[in-house]
Amino acid sequence: KHHFANNKLSVEGYKRFIQKEDAYEELIHVSEQGERVTLFMKPLKKDENRYMLLIDEGSDITAIEFRGYVDLNQFFKDSKKQYSSL
Repeated sequence: KHHFANNKLSVEGYKRFIQKEDAYEELIHVSEQGERVTLFMKPLKKDENRYMLLIDEGSDITAIEFRGYVDLNQFFKDSKKQYSSL
């Protein structure tokens, strides 16, 4: 997170930047136990997107960028199954 501070950039500022300048769309935002996880998507072509996963753990920030296709309908369907079985 010190790299963000050194560049005078906040996590929220970075999120706004990638949405405005890189055309990413925020898909999911989850906060749990002090961690904030946001998944962004940028369409590339049919069945291929670029994703940015941003994890803010308070003192650390992790950004993971990947390409491919995530079926969000299936993702949420599987998530509901997992949480309902707890």
